[in-house]
Amino acid sequence: AVKNKKQTILVFDMGGGTTDITIAEKTSDESYHVLQTLGDTHLGGDDMDQALCEWVLQQQSDLSSTPLLVRKCRDAKIQLCNGAESTYIAIQGRRYTVTNADFETCLAPLLGRVKALLETSNKVQQKPDEVILIGGASRVPILRKLLHDYFGIELCTSIPPDSAVAQGCAISAALRVLPEYELKNALMLDLVPHNLGVQMENGTFLLLISAGTPLPASGTATFQAADARGVTIQAVEQVGDKKFVDVGEFTFLLYKLQQDEIRSIEVTFTLHESGAFVVSIFDPNDPEHVAKRARQPLSDTATTMEQNLLIVGCVLIFLLYIAVKLLFPEDLLSVTFS
Repeated sequence: AVKNKKQTILVFDMGGGTTDITIAEKTSDESYHVLQTLGDTHLGGDDMDQALCEWVLQQQSDLSSTPLLVRKCRDAKIQLCNGAESTYIAIQGRRYTVTNADFETCLAPLLGRVKALLETSNKVQQKPDEVILIGGASRVPILRKLLHDYFGIELCTSIPPDSAVAQGCAISAALRVLPEYELKNALMLDLVPHNLGVQMENGTFLLLISAGTPLPASGTATFQAADARGVTIQAVEQVGDKKFVDVGEFTFLLYKLQQDEIRSIEVTFTLHESGAFVVSIFDPNDPEHVAKRARQPLSDTATTMEQNLLIVGCVLIFLLYIAVKLLFPEDLLSVTFS
């Protein structure tokens, strides 16, 4: 590594079911700033097993996908990834020989999705200084070749893929369970991976929290409610340009909303560091909501006043100490006991 130079690091994490990419910038003072996170929640080692399973089913039409067949395909994948030129899958008294070429053919659609994922990031367009592989599925040779050819640099494979995940989990647990314990040389940064918002009745998407926002994160939008009893919020996560995944449906009763009355309400999404997702509303006609909001600024003001009083007290004590030192020489302040 070159000192006094910013470096861009890309962490490629492909596990059993998901693929996550984190792009961070390492500064000269050894701190890290996450530039972007992205991923695919249905792309991982399990999908590779399923692709190999479908290849076997194409060889024999009377076979059906079973947990045993999937397990056999997973074992074959492991052997091919460990250097075997070919292996076989034995099922129902038959043996199907699988070569590396067959395996690579099965993975072609999945690798295409990996490349498409990389191309969606505007931060990946500039070649990173380092690419770190973690996650069990990152051991697949054809995947490593794709990443090597795409970035044109040697991949960092010195970190055991599974140990890296376990270490990250341990650091995250320590930071949350023992907040008073200082973890030196350990940094845990969490960002919102996808856009979060509300899907309207007409199908449009209203963004509340943008992808890449550091956690904890929150966003607020104003809606017009015109129902006699309440309002329902459909929270969704924008995974792709046009793909939305339901996060949950949240229904709130409104305070004495009359028939045909139109009322403006504030809807707030909050995503905590622990991953907890909270949807709340503010109804200006609800006395309880108004009182709760009124108490919050007072609490913040009280905290600020206490801090200011403490600072003023420390300054006064320091000034008193200086005054005593100036008015009374040290020889007058010293007392000798015989």
